[in-house]
Amino acid sequence: MDADLVRGLRSRAIDVLTAADAGMIRKKDEDHLSLATVQGRALYSFNVADFHEIHTDWMATGRFHCGIILAQQVSTFRLFAAGTVPPCWIGFTVAACLNSGPLRQ
Repeated sequence: MDADLVRGLRSRAIDVLTAADAGMIRKKDEDHLSLATVQGRALYSFNVADFHEIHTDWMATGRFHCGIILAQQVSTFRLFAAGTVPPCWIGFTVAACLNSGPLRQ
């Protein structure tokens, strides 16, 4: 997780828990989603392929989660420097996802 992004979200009073904060480094992807679900959190990851598959499996078996935000891994600094993503966009998008409630099929 980009440290600048985490600081930016936290500075906007968005509750962020990183994998490192939660002691989840080197844990299975499904364990990350399970923890996020238990805590009522959306999960943010650059691991598009694996989490898409996990989401599909969960929906097929009637399990729910609070949301998965998937993104391509790009330097936040490069995006801001290029002027392609205003800083407020990230905070509002994540906040909207976090406030949307559990995803169910």
